[in-house]
Amino acid sequence: MIFSSQAFKDYRFLITGASSGIGAATAQLLTQFGAKLVLTSRNIEKLNVVADALPIGSCYTRGIDLSESDLIYQEIKSLPQEWLPLHGIFHAAGNEFVRP
Repeated sequence: MIFSSQAFKDYRFLITGASSGIGAATAQLLTQFGAKLVLTSRNIEKLNVVADALPIGSCYTRGIDLSESDLIYQEIKSLPQEWLPLHGIFHAAGNEFVRP
């Protein structure tokens, strides 16, 4: 590993789309470097599976549907104080629309 296991100690990141794929893999990687994470997804059940695989106390989960833009600001503003301020955001949420 080229980074220290404490490279992101005391840093807090928000990860969207954290319930699978790139978002889940990023969550796993950032916790290996000591980061604390706010994990978001529309699918809270899958999100909890990802969170349960991470070190205890390393993440806070929140079910957020990013298509409801009016709620996003309020959701972030309502995070518990110990998870703020955020030092970065990793946006991995999205849908694939296949068209001919």
